[in-house]
Amino acid sequence: MRSFSLFLVAFALVVAPARAQFREQTPEQGGLGVTVDATFAQLSGGGSVMVGDSVGSGFGLAAFGFYQPPQYPIRVGLGSSYTRFSTTGPGDAFNKVSVYAAGAWRIADPNTSVVPYIGGNIGYVHLDDDEFYCVNTDVTTCPAEDLRRGRTWSGLELGAVVGVDLPMSETLTFDVAGTFSWLSLGDVTAGGESIPSSSTSVSTFGLRAGVTLFP
Repeated sequence: MRSFSLFLVAFALVVAPARAQFREQTPEQGGLGVTVDATFAQLSGGGSVMVGDSVGSGFGLAAFGFYQPPQYPIRVGLGSSYTRFSTTGPGDAFNKVSVYAAGAWRIADPNTSVVPYIGGNIGYVHLDDDEFYCVNTDVTTCPAEDLRRGRTWSGLELGAVVGVDLPMSETLTFDVAGTFSWLSLGDVTAGGESIPSSSTSVSTFGLRAGVTLFP
């Protein structure tokens, strides 16, 4: 987290001297575009089923293909993301994959060099790890025949984002934003076996930075 935050501060210091020239450039064009970001996220919640305390921060990538109508400050489109989280349990992987529909409202101001925006998304999320799980939750010591390795969850993801665009030209913009998502997950599947009454919910907080391109 600290290293990623330092990166964002350094990035802001680099682009700050160029703010004056942004005001002289032609506003970015509308039409089809794509945003690609490097991401950082922290996962929390889930209780004993998720063993959320054993899952730490994670890094990943996100891509968002959108359409921006000319003369209108909105973007709508489809996106996907992947995050690999660090763990403290016996497993060495915790992965999150999302696909979603998203939209953003851009708050343009001709007197400033940056363009703030707010947005949201809704979609499908899939999580998996390689931790051990006991299918018999009524025992204190799990017998070998009830022990499974490898868990998966899937469900609904709702997200929100607040960020700024730093225009460099009509076709290139830097993107920096903070993100939040809430995940409603169905019953966990362990070793290919669905575990009844194991649904849960988790949330993530994160940062992202990247570029937006108009072909």
